[in-house]
Amino acid sequence: INEVINSGKGKTEVINEVINEVINPEKAKIDGINDGINPENGKIDGINDGINPENDKIDGINDGIKSKLSHIAVKKRERIEKLLEIINESPSVASDSIAIQLGISRPTAERYLAELRRMENGGYSDCISLCDR
Repeated sequence: INEVINSGKGKTEVINEVINEVINPEKAKIDGINDGINPENGKIDGINDGINPENDKIDGINDGIKSKLSHIAVKKRERIEKLLEIINESPSVASDSIAIQLGISRPTAERYLAELRRMENGGYSDCISLCDR
């Protein structure tokens, strides 16, 4: 087959030439793919341009992470508030009850209670690190 297509060249060269000419007849190179992504500089940073055109970075991904962290912060704050409510309503509350109300495991609830007892004189800010664990 290759000899019929081009008797002077080897198999791989002919196949590559045909493929490249279809992709980009002017250059006959695979660069044609890059040119399609970003014609100005023929680089793959065209992908980055799509994410954040101002600075060619993958900041779009960071925005997604920030959004997720924000969601975690909200969830953590809700858990802290709920924990404090439970403790204020019933200072001798059992870890089982805390586990059920917060949707956490019993060992985690026990750890929360032990930590709270340890920092009895601490305020709300001390409790923030507790619910991080």
